Amino acid sequence: MLSFVCLAVLLGLGYWLRRKIVLLQRLYLPASVIAGLLGLIIIHSCLTVKIPLPAEWTAGWSKMPGILTLAVPDGKARYYGQDNPLL
Repeated sequence: MLSFVCLAVLLGLGYWLRRKIVLLQRLYLPASVIAGLLGLIIIHSCLTVKIPLPAEWTAGWSKMPGILTLAVPDGKARYYGQDNPLL
């Protein structure tokens, strides 16, 4: 549960940074990408300085991609089980 809270905090920081920094808005970077980069920077900095990270912070991250990834097997977006009329 704590690992999910850490991800939510990173996403909130990514959203806030995107709202405040105009360059990030002009690059069309989503808040999730900014949050991911911020997380990589924080974890890398902690490992470089030898600050131990509690295992609970990252315990559930390995299970998340299977849950959060949307599978589109044929490459077409579906609209309630039918072809998307907007495509």
